[in-house]
Amino acid sequence: RFEVQNTFEKGGWCNTCDKEVTVNWVDIAEEPTGRADAKTGNTRFLYIYRDDMNFKVGESVIFKGQADAELEKRILSALKDETEFIPGHVGVPVLGFEEEDDYSWHEFVKLETTTMEANDEKGRSIAEFADELEKIGPDGWEKYTPDPETMVPGH
Repeated sequence: RFEVQNTFEKGGWCNTCDKEVTVNWVDIAEEPTGRADAKTGNTRFLYIYRDDMNFKVGESVIFKGQADAELEKRILSALKDETEFIPGHVGVPVLGFEEEDDYSWHEFVKLETTTMEANDEKGRSIAEFADELEKIGPDGWEKYTPDPETMVPGH
């Protein structure tokens, strides 16, 4: 689990769509867990839930194996607008705040290589997770209502 420390926007030019874009950057404070084999490493998938008032809560899931640039590109292309996804459809914790009633859309933050131990409840590799995202694709995400008992609440 991690805490969103600070967010800021940065303007730029998208090389893919050749348009001016604004990117939201997120600074985080990490809470490390166990360690994996340093020779192999794992991949940490970081994401946030942002409510209508712009309050944020973040989470991460550590998958077995390392993601290379091609695998990261596959993951991004499977997300809606290369950032949004619905965690309940791919078996990662759903985040939210107790007073909210719509926990559907979450935002991908980044992938990072880590020596922390994998903690994905399904025991997947990052490549298997990418396969699941691609099965849904950027246009296949539908509204999801999580079981309140399994939701990871915000602060």
